[in-house]
Amino acid sequence: MKNVSTIACIAAALVPSVLRAAEGELVARPLGSTDAPYGHLEYVPPGYAEDGVKHPVVLFLHGVGESGDGVTNLEGPMKAHGPGKLIDQGSTYFAEQGALVFMPQTPVWWDANTIHAFLGYVAANFRVDPRRVYVTGLSMGGGGTWSYASSHPGRAAAILPICGAADPGDATALVDVPVWAFHAWGDPTVPRTNSIGWVDHIADATSGVDAPAVLGGYPHVDGNEGDPAATDMTASFDGTAFAWTEGAEVSNASTLRLTLYPDGSHDSWTRTYEAPAHWDWLVEQVEPTALDDDTYIVDNLDEGATFTGEWTRSEAVPGFYWWDVHERAAGPDTSASFSTPLPPAIYEVYVSWTAGPDRAQVTAQIDGALEAPPATTLDMTQGGGFTSLGQLTFDGGTGTVTLAGAEGATGLVIADAVGFVRRADLPGLDSSGGVDDSGDVDSGGAEATDDVPGGDVTGDGDATATTEGTGGAAQDDDAGGCGCTATPGGGAWWAIVGGALRRRRRQSS
Repeated sequence: MKNVSTIACIAAALVPSVLRAAEGELVARPLGSTDAPYGHLEYVPPGYAEDGVKHPVVLFLHGVGESGDGVTNLEGPMKAHGPGKLIDQGSTYFAEQGALVFMPQTPVWWDANTIHAFLGYVAANFRVDPRRVYVTGLSMGGGGTWSYASSHPGRAAAILPICGAADPGDATALVDVPVWAFHAWGDPTVPRTNSIGWVDHIADATSGVDAPAVLGGYPHVDGNEGDPAATDMTASFDGTAFAWTEGAEVSNASTLRLTLYPDGSHDSWTRTYEAPAHWDWLVEQVEPTALDDDTYIVDNLDEGATFTGEWTRSEAVPGFYWWDVHERAAGPDTSASFSTPLPPAIYEVYVSWTAGPDRAQVTAQIDGALEAPPATTLDMTQGGGFTSLGQLTFDGGTGTVTLAGAEGATGLVIADAVGFVRRADLPGLDSSGGVDDSGDVDSGGAEATDDVPGGDVTGDGDATATTEGTGGAAQDDDAGGCGCTATPGGGAWWAIVGGALRRRRRQSS
C-alpha cells in the first residue's frame, strides 16, 4: 500500500500545539513539548492562521544571565531583554511587520548546529519566508549570532550581533550577509575588539584586499587612540572603505555597519533594541529572489508538496529553502508533486534541484494547463538551480509538477521546489484575471507563438526543440547545462528553454 505524506501532516504530527498557537502573544514551549531542540518562547503575529502567506522570522539568542534548561525558568528570562521584553511591554512592532519571533533558551554556550536544527524545526512547522530569516543576540547570544552566520553561510538574511562574545574568525561566509554590530567602547565583560575584528575581517573578505581598518577614521577624543569618541558613532562600509557618522541611527545603503557607544557599559542591548531604526534596518534586508517572481514557488516544506513513497529530508545539499530537500532512490511507486492555485495567465514553469553524481534521470510532468505537454526528462547529475521547463497557458485552477524516476533510472530523485512565473496575461483578461474590455491583445497572448523562448514552434503547435545539458544525451543546439529533454508534441505554448536560470541566492559552502 502506498504511503502518501504531506508537509501539512508532518507539521501536525510533530507539533499539534503550533496549529492552536495564540496569536499576538508570547507563548511558552517548554523543552519536550515540541520537537524543537530548545525550550523557547514563540510569537505568532495576529492573522497568521488565516492569511496563508509566508512570514519573516526573527531569532533572538540570549546572554549567559538568561541561561536555563528550557523548562523550569523559561518565561521570565526570555522576557528580560530583546524582542521578548518589547512584546511583553506592549510593543506592536513585530505584529506590524508580520514577524514570527522565536526566543530559545540554552543551558550552555550556544552551539551553531543546534541553532540550525532549531531553525529547521521552525521551517518545518511554520510558514517561513526563506528570504527573510534574521538572527540577533546579546553577549553570549551575540557570539552565537557570529558563530551561526559564519558557519552556516546563506542561512540568515541579516544579523545584528550586540557585544558578541566570539573571537573574530573566518568571515568569508559573511561577505554577502548584511551585518550591523554594536558594542560599547569600554565594555568590561566582552572586549570591543571582538566586534571591531569581525567587521574588519568582513571588509577584507568583501574587498578582496587588506581594507583600511574600521578604526582608521574613528574620531577619538583629542586624537587619543585609547579613548572613545565624544558620542555614539556608526561606521558604514561602501565596499572599499569605512566612513563614520555621528549617532547610532544612520540612513544609507551600507550592509556592513559598526556602532560604537562611548561609555563603559556591557549593556549595549537595551538602547539598541529600543530603537526602531535598528529593527527597521534588519527587517528591510531581503535575500535575492531565486526567480524574478516568487509568488508561486512551492517548496518541499510547503503544504502544496505531496510525496508518494518513503522520502528522506536531507541537508546534504542546500535547497530553495536552505534547510533541506527531499530525496528518494528512483523506483516504482515513487513521486513528488508540487501544486499551487494559479490565476489565469501564461506561466513559465521551473524545477529546482541540486546536481550531483549520485542523482537520477527524472521525469517532470506538468498538469493543469490548457495543453497537455509531454513529460520532460531531467538529468539531475548536472545543471540544477531553478531550471525552466517552458511556458504554458493556465486558465485558472491548480498547476502541478510531478517528479518521478525515469523508467529504469538509478540514483536519487531530488525534490526541492518548483516555480510558476507569470509571463503574460491571457488575451481578453487583465493582470488580475478579469475581463479586459480595451480590445487589445497582450503581446504575450496566443498570437505571440513565434516568440516563445527556447525553441521553434511549428504551425500546428508542436515543440521541435530539444535541450540537454553537457553531461546528458546528445543535444541539438548547445543548450548547455539544463539537463532537460522534451518529447515533441506539446501545445502551442509548450517550449523547452535551453540553459538554466540559476538561483541568485548566496552560495553555500
